[in-house]
Amino acid sequence: MLSRLTLVVALLGLSGCRLAGGTPPGSQAAAPSASALVGDGRCFGPETPLEYAGRSTMAQLGVQEAPGDPMSTHQADIYITRDKFNEGIHYGRIVCAIYVEDGGFTEYTVHPEDQSTPPPPTPTPTPLPSGLIEVLTHCGLSHPRIEYEGQLWRFNVEGDNNAPDGWGFSTTVVQIRPGREGPIITGPDGSEWQLILADPNEEGIGGCL
Repeated sequence: MLSRLTLVVALLGLSGCRLAGGTPPGSQAAAPSASALVGDGRCFGPETPLEYAGRSTMAQLGVQEAPGDPMSTHQADIYITRDKFNEGIHYGRIVCAIYVEDGGFTEYTVHPEDQSTPPPPTPTPTPLPSGLIEVLTHCGLSHPRIEYEGQLWRFNVEGDNNAPDGWGFSTTVVQIRPGREGPIITGPDGSEWQLILADPNEEGIGGCL
């Protein structure tokens, strides 16, 4: 269960969306197509697709956070996202209620139908093609230890803990090829750097700035 006023801070950091004329489930009145409903800033961002937007009660819609919650029978402007969001252990459609009888008190919760729905599995990273590796550049070229052909290598850089110009400031994918004295890396700017064997017991030199 989600505590009130917490999920949207971590998930969207926004507040709001407009009434779009949605009707509670089971109503005989025709509701607008869910694809036509979007947030406008009251509960969700203006690009957030909604499956419901209208004035009702949480109990009437069956989306209250806890059965028997006394506020679940109070009139509120209620908005339900069309899509499921994955935020840590919480996964599902987000329900936002702005209570018109309670000074605009706002509540966020996960749709009860989605409370026990497991999030989708984390996709397995696609291995890089042969001859390419990803290098950490933010912490200096002498810091990373690179495994290549069963051995541990490091950059042959003396007194310089920063990446060369043109190599970026986080990670970068570069070409690597065998050389007479060890692997040679070609950076995104075309510069070449010789790798030398690294001591597996030695900590990397350099630091994040």
